[in-house]
Amino acid sequence: ISESTTKRPRVAFVFSGQGSQYAGMFRELAAQSPIAARVIAELDEQLRSLSLPTLGELAWNDSESLGRDLFSTQLSVLLADVFAFRVLHELGIRPDVISDHSYGEYTAMVAAGAWSLETAIQATRRRCKIINSCESARGVLLSTSASWEQAEQFVREVGGELFLANGNAPDQTVLGGRAEDIERLSARMTEAGLTTKVIPVPAPFHTPLMAECQPQFRAAVTELPLRPPTRSEEHTSELQSPYVISYAVFC
Repeated sequence: ISESTTKRPRVAFVFSGQGSQYAGMFRELAAQSPIAARVIAELDEQLRSLSLPTLGELAWNDSESLGRDLFSTQLSVLLADVFAFRVLHELGIRPDVISDHSYGEYTAMVAAGAWSLETAIQATRRRCKIINSCESARGVLLSTSASWEQAEQFVREVGGELFLANGNAPDQTVLGGRAEDIERLSARMTEAGLTTKVIPVPAPFHTPLMAECQPQFRAAVTELPLRPPTRSEEHTSELQSPYVISYAVFC
């Protein structure tokens, strides 16, 4: 027998990063929900005022650039995450904790009130420009069913410029490196009975290959306005803890 309680459970929002984008994302929600339709219309108006493409233009009408063009990919992820956040906000759902995965840190900053959407877009544009200018930031990411320890063994065996990037789960590890080295690694892992998939992102994020970009972006991001994280005045007053944000805003 469990003790009943009326205390509201704590809610966490975790925003996804690159690789989660897909053609048509949230199109059905915007078509079926009046609230979502209103939110997307307001977001579209805001983007047009900034002379930027809308989420529909990026991911619904012509999605060929997703996973290929760096700025289009990152902007589509940012807009999709912001759209989802605003819809949940309109439904009265408020987070107690905000976190993120990779590029989702930008939406986390917006959701917590530390950045405006316009500032997040400015940071994204600067980030993409810097990454595109860095010769070392060339490569791909590979997701595999190998454990972290197995992946380390394969990296030693295959050689080349290969790096462990993310340990998402006991049976999901992401590696990054030069395209030719990733191709050899994928073939070797497939031979061993593991599943592999190239992640649709245009750079080897979270690897030492991005190190050249970090000092430039660190300098660029310090010029952007930054506010302390805030919480909505409409939020339930019984919860005392502030937003908790996990972000690095680097590459």
